Amino acid sequence: MPELLVCAWLAWCLLNVALFFAGPFIPGAGICTNGLATVFPRHLKDILSAEQQAALLAHEEGHAVHRHAMKNACRNMLFLFRTKEQALQQEHEADDYAAARGHGPALASALRVLSTNYHDRKRAARLDAR
Repeated sequence: MPELLVCAWLAWCLLNVALFFAGPFIPGAGICTNGLATVFPRHLKDILSAEQQAALLAHEEGHAVHRHAMKNACRNMLFLFRTKEQALQQEHEADDYAAARGHGPALASALRVLSTNYHDRKRAARLDAR
C-alpha cells in the first residue's frame, strides 16, 4: 500500500512539472509565463498599445523574478494549493515590479482594457494611486 501512495504522489509531481513547463503554451491561457518562457497572444497585440504591451511583459517578468510559477508548482506537489489571497499577493508583487520600472500607468490602462474583473479593476486603481 505505501508503494502505491508513493507512485501516485510521484505521478502527481510529474503532472505538476509537466504543467509548469507546458502552462504558457496551453491555448486560451492568455499572457502567461512560467519564468522560463512567456507567451503573449497575438490578438492582444491588436488591441493594446506598445506601452501597454511593454507593461504586461514587465508584469510577467515580475512573476518570473519572484519565481511565482516555481513556488506554486512546488506547493502543488505537496497539495498546498495557492489561496486567493496568495494569488492576489503575487499579482501585486508583479504589478509593483512593473510599476517600479515605469510601467504603472500603462499597466493600469491595460488591465482596464482587458478585464472587467473586480480584482483587476482594484489593481488598476492601486497602480493609479502610486
